[in-house]
Amino acid sequence: MCRLFTIAAAIVAATVLVAAPVPKEKVAKKDDDGIVGTWKIEKFETADPKDTPPQQLIDGIRFEFKAEGKMSMTVTGGPGGRAETREGTFKLDDAAKPKTIDMTIASEKEVMKGLYELDGDTFKLCIPNSPSGARPEKLEPAKEGRIPVVTMKRVVEEKEKKDK
Repeated sequence: MCRLFTIAAAIVAATVLVAAPVPKEKVAKKDDDGIVGTWKIEKFETADPKDTPPQQLIDGIRFEFKAEGKMSMTVTGGPGGRAETREGTFKLDDAAKPKTIDMTIASEKEVMKGLYELDGDTFKLCIPNSPSGARPEKLEPAKEGRIPVVTMKRVVEEKEKKDK
């Protein structure tokens, strides 16, 4: 009888532990939340150095990912130092292996299919230069299809606002 009571108590305790809510700080954030913010390019890798844009242009590019799949890309430092902003949408699949991203610039209306990796304040993006390009198979630069890997860092001021 005592042994039966011990087993029943263990089963009840296990059920309570499994059903207990996970503390908020232990819940993994989805990449849809983690990507929100402004990002600047830290590194632009290409298979062929001739395909690498000038550093002045790279330094002036900012990606801003917003909630609900909205994004904008601002490019400054182009001809005459003017700023150009393009709006669009993005969709992440963080369950895919490797993780996938589909981006659409509103003015072009074609889906650009790529891969990504998000690790805290570092975001790697591997996407063909052409909207008609096939999704890369690996997160690495490829000469065929002129596929770069762009490593971005979260803009610090943006992260500080988000944390407040």
